[in-house]
Amino acid sequence: MVTLSMADDICRKTRNVSLLAAPYSFAPFLQVTFFLSLLFPLQASGAESNLSLSGQYRNLLIYSQTTANKEDYYLDSNRLRVEAKGETGHFFSYNVQYDNDVVFGDYLETGEFAAIEANASQTPRRTYWDLDGEISSKDRLRWNHSLHRGYGKIKSGDVDLTIGRQRIAWGRGWFFSPLDIFNPLSPTAIERGERDGVDGVVLELSSGIASKASLVYLPMKNSSDTFAAKVDTLIGSYDIALTAGSHVGVDFIGADFTGYVGDAGFKGELAFSRENHVDNLSWLLSGNYGFDNSLTIMVEYFYNDGGSLHPISYGGENYIGVDVGYDLTPLTRFENLLILNLMDGSRFYSPFLASSLRENMDLTLGIQLFAGDTGNEFGGLENLAYAQFSLFF
Repeated sequence: MVTLSMADDICRKTRNVSLLAAPYSFAPFLQVTFFLSLLFPLQASGAESNLSLSGQYRNLLIYSQTTANKEDYYLDSNRLRVEAKGETGHFFSYNVQYDNDVVFGDYLETGEFAAIEANASQTPRRTYWDLDGEISSKDRLRWNHSLHRGYGKIKSGDVDLTIGRQRIAWGRGWFFSPLDIFNPLSPTAIERGERDGVDGVVLELSSGIASKASLVYLPMKNSSDTFAAKVDTLIGSYDIALTAGSHVGVDFIGADFTGYVGDAGFKGELAFSRENHVDNLSWLLSGNYGFDNSLTIMVEYFYNDGGSLHPISYGGENYIGVDVGYDLTPLTRFENLLILNLMDGSRFYSPFLASSLRENMDLTLGIQLFAGDTGNEFGGLENLAYAQFSLFF
């Protein structure tokens, strides 16, 4: 079933409570300090280098009800992210992002949250290194810190080698993506730009501006290691990619494309896998068009044949996703997200207003509405309202 509630994301971030050997861990902070200690001598050595520091504060406030007992609740999530990045000479670059997450609210005292947290603690982590830590845990508060990103990149001519915790951006879909198997995003996520990282090695070889090959290795503790390859090339006005590999013990092959017909954009993905002598096929087609008055329309069809290749478990086989957006002012956009499960008729609708208050300050106000019979994918789930504030520095 699709992860529907922001509470699931909060639990994912707090599940390290049971995964750490000690109840109070500074492991992520020490990892960041050690990594930066290796870089500062290079900064001071006189070599051609640079270091930049930036960050973001994000507050996400949610009001809703529990599904079973219809208890009103609020949940307030605060994240402070500090980012250090730079280059040393012309061959090495790095990026380190360190997070502190403080979550509080009466939802943390509900039985629903306790059940979700217990289930999350039993879910194997998708990262090889344990770089999460708990600072404080009380009835209505969780304070955790983690290494969101931490990688170094070596560049030599047309070859890039990236090692560490990183985002591997495979797949092209907006709501759904059969090939986004490393850093997937729930179709109903509030923070659509937020992706967890994975620990591994990515080797990229470029041939001019039109072709690129990627090799991926991800060590795993709870399943077989991942080995995968991807080849991108430009044919006419279309970007075409072929993929193959083995992920979480599942062999797969895939293909995707993106391009234009006139002024309309089109995308497609296909993933074929085999598990226990059973074939699984998932595919996606998407089209989008933008009008001169800023109105944009995107329609996406997704067919899902199951299997465990993709980390997100869906409750149906056929979906339609629609995204309609319009600029009310140059700084404020009204967006509408709609997902329809064609198998059971349940629906998800999320309108929101996104506004730029200042150059470094954003505010988003939205709601998520669920409709359908109890027992269906979106039926029986509680509506929610949210406000998200972001400050960049």
